[in-house]
Amino acid sequence: MDCRDRVRHWIIENGLIGRGDRITAAVSGGPDSMAMLSILHQLSAELGFSLSAAYLDHRIRKGTRREKRIVEIWCGRFGIPLVAGEADVPALARREKTGLEEAAREARYRFLDGFEKVALGHNSDDQVETVLHHIIRGTGLRGLAGMPVMRGRYIRPVLCCTGAELKAYCRAGGIAYAIDRSNSDTAFLRNRIRHRLLPAVRRDFNPAVDEALLRLAGNAREGLAALSDGIADLVPAGAADGSVTLDASLARGLSEHRLYLLIDTVLRDRLGVFRDIGRTHFNAVAGLIRAGRSGKRTTLPHGVRVTVEHGSVRFE
Repeated sequence: MDCRDRVRHWIIENGLIGRGDRITAAVSGGPDSMAMLSILHQLSAELGFSLSAAYLDHRIRKGTRREKRIVEIWCGRFGIPLVAGEADVPALARREKTGLEEAAREARYRFLDGFEKVALGHNSDDQVETVLHHIIRGTGLRGLAGMPVMRGRYIRPVLCCTGAELKAYCRAGGIAYAIDRSNSDTAFLRNRIRHRLLPAVRRDFNPAVDEALLRLAGNAREGLAALSDGIADLVPAGAADGSVTLDASLARGLSEHRLYLLIDTVLRDRLGVFRDIGRTHFNAVAGLIRAGRSGKRTTLPHGVRVTVEHGSVRFE
């Protein structure tokens, strides 16, 4: 099965795209996103969705003019509308007192927030690196599950293909792409995992470690889905001001792990907070809920406040 057919099967199997959907491909000019752009273009008529593209210049390094030009040329050839933007990521990193990687990720999500459904070009190699990164950093079941195939408006249609397969697809189709030299910079932990740790593990411990980590992620996703059964039913729709209020007595009746999943569901699915929430933050919120003392409050990253009020727990 070639990449195109595998992606088609992956999209249908995981319900990533429905007829009438308006999909925006987040394209960097690299081989993964260029292959994704081409594959989605080929599948759009068959699966009944419209396709546009979005490109963001992060202003981190030289060479982005060529990347943007590649994207413009191929969007023109495919007849795909393109929205281009730019963000001063180094300035954002200084202002937010964070690293370039985190600032770039934040800038991308801000740029893509206005689109209806966004296709991201992560491949299965990225998934392997993500799971191993989470293990090294310390993680729970959600971290072991790796990147979700679909989360909110974001979908990953080429997560079923390796980076080598996507490059081969581009070469076979004569599709130009750019190489981001920063992906070789081992100052970044992810690149050290890619270029040092994984090759050493493949060579000295398990040549099939990639498959092993992908199986682990799949098993973790299945376990997470089973443990999360019914959790979404406990989370009401948000209020007009965006806040979410839970029944504190129902929350207190949950096991520790299901309470963790409930808090996580509110933060991720209702408030859109996916990052910077650690075990100490979950413990603080769980402690408030368990104690049940009205008027008590804790503040989480990204300005989220959690308050216990007269038998309810308010997230805002």
